[in-house]
Amino acid sequence: MNTLKLKSLLITFIIIIALCFAGCSQQNITLPNTSVPHFSTSNIEVTTTAAVPSTQAISRLEQWGLGKTETEHISQNRSYEWYIDQWNTGYASGNNCGPSCAVMAAKWFDEDFQKTVEDARDTFPNDGGWWYINNIYDFLTDNDIPCALKSNISLSSIKSEIKDGNILIFNINTEDIPYNYEEEQHTGKPYIGDFGHFIIVKGYRVVDDTTFFEVYDPYGFDAKYSDGTLKCKDRYYLADEVINSASGWCPEYLAILPKD
Repeated sequence: MNTLKLKSLLITFIIIIALCFAGCSQQNITLPNTSVPHFSTSNIEVTTTAAVPSTQAISRLEQWGLGKTETEHISQNRSYEWYIDQWNTGYASGNNCGPSCAVMAAKWFDEDFQKTVEDARDTFPNDGGWWYINNIYDFLTDNDIPCALKSNISLSSIKSEIKDGNILIFNINTEDIPYNYEEEQHTGKPYIGDFGHFIIVKGYRVVDDTTFFEVYDPYGFDAKYSDGTLKCKDRYYLADEVINSASGWCPEYLAILPKD
């Protein structure tokens, strides 16, 4: 009996010890951590980049320096090339704005016109100096290009001429046309210099209630925009500045008529 009691007490003791160890194990169980981990940012370098404005949000008119809202645009252009840069037109290149405008006007009228700026200069050499409005008129009429001398220089009359299908030649003082320092804009003159100068007005745009004349200016020096197009071809000069300059410099202009 004593042996049985001893065995029974031993078994009971073992069970109690096992239960105690089981309790201790439960107290030391490590449960999964479901909280958000904490990271130290003391050694992390954060770089921010400023937003770059999208050029697509800027209209072509704004890129050109004209404005935002266009309400009228008329251009008496041609499907073929007729612009001339005077800079490589012979010994009198620096003074060949008149002969260049004369030949441009002739080419505008007749795609097959063959004479060059050098030919025009040779017709009226003027010792390599300036041409005058009558020289251009004589050259055009001698070559059967219909044109007319006019003296009513006003915004309404010029718009009317362009709407009738004509292009116009003006003699201005470039001092009255501001130089534009913005290399990619199409307004104002793209060169520095103040002198008497012939230009062709072949159209106009009205943008934000302001009228710009669409101009072929022969004084180009082959200057180009970043896209490779010529700066003095399809340049835009403020109408008021051209009118005021021409009125004070040479109050007559030439209207070249299109073919019937």
